[in-house]
Amino acid sequence: MEIGTYMKRIALLSVLILFMLKLFAFNNSKKPQLVSQFKLYTNKKLDSVDFFYCSPNGRYVADMNPKTELQIYDLDDHGKSLVRETIPFLEYCKFNCNSRFGVVYSYASMLQLHDLKNGGKKVLKVADVVSYKFCKDGRYLAIKIKKGMNTYDLRCYDLKKQPSLVFEKKDKLFIENYAFRIARYLAVDYGGDTPSLSLYDLKREGKASYFMLQICERKYSADGKYTADKNIQNQLKLYKGESFYKKFDLVDSYKFSSDGRYFGVKFYGKDVLLKVYDLKNKANVIFSLKGVNNYKFSPDSRYCMAIYYDDANRKIFQLYALSNKVKNVFSRELGDIWNLSLKDDFKFSSDGKFLLCNKGRSWRLYTTYPFFKKRPLWKCKDVGNVCFSNNGRHEFIIYKKVNMIKKYKLPTQHQQAKKDFSTRLDFLINDQQLLLS
Repeated sequence: MEIGTYMKRIALLSVLILFMLKLFAFNNSKKPQLVSQFKLYTNKKLDSVDFFYCSPNGRYVADMNPKTELQIYDLDDHGKSLVRETIPFLEYCKFNCNSRFGVVYSYASMLQLHDLKNGGKKVLKVADVVSYKFCKDGRYLAIKIKKGMNTYDLRCYDLKKQPSLVFEKKDKLFIENYAFRIARYLAVDYGGDTPSLSLYDLKREGKASYFMLQICERKYSADGKYTADKNIQNQLKLYKGESFYKKFDLVDSYKFSSDGRYFGVKFYGKDVLLKVYDLKNKANVIFSLKGVNNYKFSPDSRYCMAIYYDDANRKIFQLYALSNKVKNVFSRELGDIWNLSLKDDFKFSSDGKFLLCNKGRSWRLYTTYPFFKKRPLWKCKDVGNVCFSNNGRHEFIIYKKVNMIKKYKLPTQHQQAKKDFSTRLDFLINDQQLLLS
């Protein structure tokens, strides 16, 4: 064999080996990368992987066990314990949207608020709590408190510095619902024989901005172009600006997508019908689905997911890609696991580019950008809860398995885009070009 031919083969083999090593590293870079992990101080006899919560920014995690022991850790401070407390009948610990406060709630209707930026200090404790809600920017906290038969108090606190009471309605009959509207307003639905909806301005000491009889719920699209009012007869009126636009009857629930383009309406009736309307296209129905239990739009408004019952009474999860031509991109039969929910077991990341799906404590992570990929990007078994978090720069998933907390960084959009193109390598050997695809 000539020396020149032998050297060419050695060079080719070397380049192929180098290429395979780079390709292996490139493919691994597309998977979630472990960035931190640490062991929890926990009693293994009392340990539970199911009761685990994570703050939206991924800095704080709350760990609970069935014997009412609560611990909150700071992952950015080497897992430092901020709160360690025994609370009777502990139900959950969750975080507000700006991750400053931890909300601890018990089956005894006791609510505690911990300021995590100040070392986990307890700053508020309220008894007989029925429900609570934060506004979108996390500044205000509204709490509904039971006082007697169909009688409630409604309080609202400003959390900008320390909790201060800015609004209170005492001994009100039939407070059915309440919600924040455009951050500074609190809408309250009063039920009873003469239902009404009132809107209170929290920056004007809770003064009422309007009062509407027979309206029990009002929602706004995120872009402010549409308003939807539901009355006690379950009729829904949709307004575009100040002008009436469309009417719906027998409405169970309704919601806008985050960009205000799509409008989902779930109707009462034998079939429990869901219809999704495209408000940028003359409010035409782009798809409908029977037997719907629940539905939800993705944060980027590119998808709608739903849990429904088919004709054989099987419980099905389905994901639709929303565009001019709606497409069902993913389906899964849920079988006997009857209590799976869109809130806890099917989750989108904050940017809508990843989807977590749980079935029987087995989690799978899918990519949804630029299109849905049916092959999971990541899998994890025997885990009760997996959380998305975003620190403003990167998206993470965090979970607890036995007494170990793990935090993974998700691929960036740039890395995901690279994966959609074939990898090509050009090089020259003795003035000859070799192309690998």
